[in-house]
Amino acid sequence: MSLALRITKQTLDRDQARREFLTRIMANEPVVAATSQCMSCKRHIEGTINCEAFPKGIPLGFLCGNYSHDHSFLGDNGLTFVPLAHN
Repeated sequence: MSLALRITKQTLDRDQARREFLTRIMANEPVVAATSQCMSCKRHIEGTINCEAFPKGIPLGFLCGNYSHDHSFLGDNGLTFVPLAHN
C-alpha cells in the first residue's frame, strides 16, 4: 500500500493544499512533485507524512521537494534533516 493511502484523516485535514495534493495522488491523477528528502530522513515516521520535526504533518513545500530542510524552518521544533544511515 502506498504512503498516500496510509495517511490518516487527521493528517488530510491539516490544510487545503495538502488535501488537494493527496486527493489527486489517491485518485491516480497526475501531480507535479519532485523527490523529497523526507523519505530519506531519520526523523520521518514511516507510513505517514509526519516526522519528529513536523508531527502534525510535513509542510507541502518539503514533501514536494521544493524546500531543503538542511536549516531550521519555522515550526520544525529546531529539528532538521538527518540522513538515514546506510549499511
